[in-house]
Amino acid sequence: GCFSTAVSLEPRSHMAYFQRGLNRMNLKKYQGAMEDFAKVIKLRPKLTAGYLNRALAYRALRKFPAAIADLTKAIELGTPQTRVYFLGSDLRRLVRDTEGAEAVRKIGLVRITSDVRSWISRGLAQLKTDPESVLADFRQALNLNPASKAALLKCANVLADRLNRPEEALEAVNQILQRNEKDTDALASRAVLNARAGKREAVVSDIQQLLRMSNEPKLLFQAACAFSLTSAVENSDASKAMTLLTQVVQTDPRWFVRAHTDPDMKPLRETAAFQTLAANTREINRMKIDLNKAAKNKTAK
Repeated sequence: GCFSTAVSLEPRSHMAYFQRGLNRMNLKKYQGAMEDFAKVIKLRPKLTAGYLNRALAYRALRKFPAAIADLTKAIELGTPQTRVYFLGSDLRRLVRDTEGAEAVRKIGLVRITSDVRSWISRGLAQLKTDPESVLADFRQALNLNPASKAALLKCANVLADRLNRPEEALEAVNQILQRNEKDTDALASRAVLNARAGKREAVVSDIQQLLRMSNEPKLLFQAACAFSLTSAVENSDASKAMTLLTQVVQTDPRWFVRAHTDPDMKPLRETAAFQTLAANTREINRMKIDLNKAAKNKTAK
């Protein structure tokens, strides 16, 4: 691609590797991205963005200690992005360093934040304890960039799910759709919000548009949640929800764990079809465990 061409033409240009690394991250080619950011660091050893982005690649590769080391180096070099503290905190929890995770989180909360991603990360770091402060942080991100889709979606989430202010949540989602009426994340979120408000016609319209553009599991799960809710007034929506949920689970069975706890799925959980899917999923998981055990035993021999 064009990024690889740029690297070939300018092999000493750290920006060529940096841009290719970002592109590879977007494509979920994490090993290649990690290697590109390693080259950036070799060419510009004091560039904090190189360490931060290599840490993100390491995280995606589940190389958590290496990611923590890179974030620590970025802090030592004076990165202005305070999100490194919150990323580091999350990673420390993954390696069971609870005390270190909390210490780093607290440092991040008192540091001066000046970029959109760091304000969002700061808000997420307080999500379980202080939703009003979370909303304030997300709105600080919007002060810097009123068009930030990530900040608007986060505002909608905390307004709807933590603060019980669904009208304001819907307003945030609509701001995204005013700029791009085909934004699938916003369409899925609006479908759920309208389903909670009992606006079935609006739900059907958004989901129809969504399904024409995407089959991403997360979005299909949200669509299933919306139809689960509207099934209270339209029985046939339960089968629509089951069809979508089955498709999601076949792609990634981990979503079925979420289906067991998500409040929006409660109407669907009470159906016989859901119980059948649950039984089938458990059986498939049991078979996978048995196959893995057999493979390990064969390897051991």
